Amino acid sequence: FMAGHGNCLSMSILFVAAARHLNFDSHFETVVVEPSWTHEGETMIRYEHIVAAGNLGSSKYVVDFLAQFIGERGPSTRVTDEQALALYYGNLAVEAIVTGDLDASVYKSLQSLKLWPKNSNTWSNLGTAYRRKGDSQLAEASYRRALSLSRDNYSALSNLTRFYLLEGRESEADIYLRRVSRYYRRNPYYHLQVARMQIQTGDFEGARANLERATRLKKDDPVLVEALSDVYEKLKDQGASRQDTPRVKTLSPE
Repeated sequence: FMAGHGNCLSMSILFVAAARHLNFDSHFETVVVEPSWTHEGETMIRYEHIVAAGNLGSSKYVVDFLAQFIGERGPSTRVTDEQALALYYGNLAVEAIVTGDLDASVYKSLQSLKLWPKNSNTWSNLGTAYRRKGDSQLAEASYRRALSLSRDNYSALSNLTRFYLLEGRESEADIYLRRVSRYYRRNPYYHLQVARMQIQTGDFEGARANLERATRLKKDDPVLVEALSDVYEKLKDQGASRQDTPRVKTLSPE
């Protein structure tokens, strides 16, 4: 509150605490929303949404701090205070992955799992932290645990597929790749990663095609637009490159 900023979780926690102080019924609910993707270095993050809710007489109220989801929310599920706290530690774990503090990420993930041991997303994030630490056995076990809890956790499917590819276990990767092909097509940062690998092998036309798909999926991300502009330069498509360059400058942070 004093800092004047927060995400849907921290704001919902603040509201629930204030409401209960005034003896209003209030609790937490997680809400199904369309996946939104961001890009932080080499990390893909799927955001989960949480709201405050309660009963006022015979009516239910919902307090949603993210206006873009109002009117687009899917089914909601009530979660306990302990599960909301688990999501808080899960957020810290993801932030630690982004900053490269892998020991902290493992520690925060384990704190989260003590409170909510059946949270599939936290197990998947823990697997990523272990993979980056070089602990293949624990990484695979964490990813597989995530999928045992939720077989349709596409982030966990994607992470396990990538893990098998990095380990050279292509036959196992192929099994999961078929399950996540549809998910991949919807994820602009998957196309970015493929394009980067194609650039390394000199396949600039393939990279251009993937980056154009990525920018169609998420038009206003300067990381994607700049990558596409760089590929145009490599293809010596000066006209396309000049066309995209001013947009890159506009979207890029100061």
